[in-house]
Amino acid sequence: MKYFGFIFFLYCMGCVSHPKDSTKSISLSAEQRDLFDDYFFQAEAARQRNQMADAYKWYEKASALQPQSGNAWYQMARISLENNQLQRAWEQSQKAVQAEPTNYWFLHLYAQLSTQGQKVAVVKEAYEKLIQIKPQEATNYLEMANYFAQNGQPKSSIEYLDRLEKIIGPDLEITELKMELYRSLRKPEMALKEAQKYQQTYPDELSASLVLIKAYLQNNQRENAEKILLSQDQSRFQVQLFWADLYRKDNRIEDQWKAVEKAFQDDRMEVTEQVSILAQEMMFRTTESDRARLLNLAAEVVRKNPESGAAHALLADLYTQKEDWKKASFHLHKAIENLKEGQKMLLWQQYLNCDIQLQSFDSLVVHSQQAIVQYPNQALFYFFQGVGHLQLKQYAEAVSALKNALGLTTDEKELKAEIYQNLGEAYQGLKKYSSSDDAFESSLNLMPDNVGLMNNYAYYLSLRKEKLDRAEEMAKKVVEKEPNQPSYLDTYAWILFCKGKFAEALPIQLKAIALGGESNATLLEHLGDIYSELGQKEKAMDQWRKTKTLGADRPEILEKKLSAQKYME
Repeated sequence: MKYFGFIFFLYCMGCVSHPKDSTKSISLSAEQRDLFDDYFFQAEAARQRNQMADAYKWYEKASALQPQSGNAWYQMARISLENNQLQRAWEQSQKAVQAEPTNYWFLHLYAQLSTQGQKVAVVKEAYEKLIQIKPQEATNYLEMANYFAQNGQPKSSIEYLDRLEKIIGPDLEITELKMELYRSLRKPEMALKEAQKYQQTYPDELSASLVLIKAYLQNNQRENAEKILLSQDQSRFQVQLFWADLYRKDNRIEDQWKAVEKAFQDDRMEVTEQVSILAQEMMFRTTESDRARLLNLAAEVVRKNPESGAAHALLADLYTQKEDWKKASFHLHKAIENLKEGQKMLLWQQYLNCDIQLQSFDSLVVHSQQAIVQYPNQALFYFFQGVGHLQLKQYAEAVSALKNALGLTTDEKELKAEIYQNLGEAYQGLKKYSSSDDAFESSLNLMPDNVGLMNNYAYYLSLRKEKLDRAEEMAKKVVEKEPNQPSYLDTYAWILFCKGKFAEALPIQLKAIALGGESNATLLEHLGDIYSELGQKEKAMDQWRKTKTLGADRPEILEKKLSAQKYME
C-alpha cells in the first residue's frame, strides 16, 4: 500500500526562527543569566559552523544552568535526531514541551518523534494539541493519517483525512489515499464513492475522470469505465494508456500497440514517463516484431529529446539486445554525457563492454581511463583497462592496470579470479613465467572449474615442457568436463605427446580432428607429429602437407619436418 511519505523535519535556523524561552524558569542571578546567554551564543555559533558535537555540549551546559529552557532541550533533541538517537531525542523534545506546552515547533518535533515507538495515545494527544494550535495546518492531519495507516489502523487514518478534507476541500492526493485505505478494508464501493465525489467536484478535470475510471475498473464496472474513457479527449496520453491497459487484459496486442503509439504522440507526455513505459514493455516483449516496434518508439523519444540521458540509455539497451554493439555504444556515450554523475557507473560498464564486443581495444583503453577519472576506486574499470592493454599486447601496461584492479577488489570472488587470469596472460606475454604460473594458480584457487583457464595454462606449460604432470592433470579435467571441444582435446593430446605418451595421444587427437578440426592447421600438424613419433611416416607427411596448404603457425619448422620426413622442434 502506498501512503503519504513520512519525513522527519529537521528544522533549519531559517524555518525555526530560534524559538525563545517564554515559560517560567528558575530565577537566575544577573551573572548566571549572562553565563546562560554566553552558553547559548557559543552553541549557536558552533551550530552555524556545523560543529554539532560542540554545539550539543554548549546546549547541555545551558540546560543544566536553566532546566526550564525549552529551546535548549529542543536544540539538543534536533542534534540527537540527526545522530539517529531517537529515544534520547524524544526525551529531550518531551522536556522542551514540558517547558513550553504551546510552542508549536517543540510540540511538532515531539509529536513526530512519538510516532517512533511511543503508545498510540501519546501520539494522538500530541497531534491533537498541534491541531488545536494550528487547525488549518494540513501537515498534521496527513502525518496522523500516515501514522495510523502504517500501524494497521486504516479507519483512524480515514478519519483524519476526512477532517482535513473539510478544511481544504476535495483533493486528489487525499482522494487516492482514502481509496487505497478503503480497498485495504475490502470496501471497494466506498473507494468508488470517494472517486465519484471528487469527479463531481471537478467534472472538467482529466485527473478526476481518470480516478473514477480506475475506481470503476477496480469494482469490475468496465462498461462504466469505458463510457467515461470515450467521453475524454482521445489525444491525451493518459486516456490512451488506459485503453492500452484494457487491450492488454483482452490480449488485443495490436490494439494495445496502437494505443501506446498514440499516447507517445502526445507532446504533453513527459520523457521520464515514456522511458518508464518502454522499460516495462521491454520485460514482456519477446517477439522480433515487438522488439522492432519498441526500438522505433525509443528512437522517436530520443529524436524528440536528444538531451535525455535516460532515453539514450533505454535505446542502448534495445540495441544491446539486438547485439548491434556500434549503435549501443553510440547511445551509451550520449547517455553518459547527459546523465548525472551518480547514475553513470553502470552505463560505463556497458559502454566498455561494447568496446570489447566490437574488439575496439584502443577505444577500450581510452574509455576505461575516462571511467577511472570519474570512479578512481572501482576495480572493474582498471580491469577493463588491463584487458584492453593485454589485447593490444601492451603487457607491462596490462600488468600495471590489473594490479591496480586487484588492489581495489574485496569480496568480489569472480572478478578477482578474472583479474588473476588476465594477469597470468600478461606475465606470459612478458615471459615472466613464474609470475604467470602464480597468477593462474591464484585464479584457479578462486574458480577451480574454469576450463578455459585450465586449458590455456596447461598448454603454456606444455610449450615450456615444464610441470607436465600438473598440465596433464588440468587438461584431463578439462576434457572430462568438455569432451567434444576440439581445441581442448588438442591440448590434452599435445601434453601426452610431450610426455612421450604417443599411443594415448593418437585417439584423442583423432577425435579432435573428427569434431571439426579438419581445417585447423595446428590440429593437423599435431596429428602429423604424433604419427611421426609412432613411426607412421606416410601418415605424418600427409598431415603436414595438409597443414602447409592451410598455413602453419611456424612455417619454417614445418618445412624442416617435411624435408627431414620426421618430427622436429
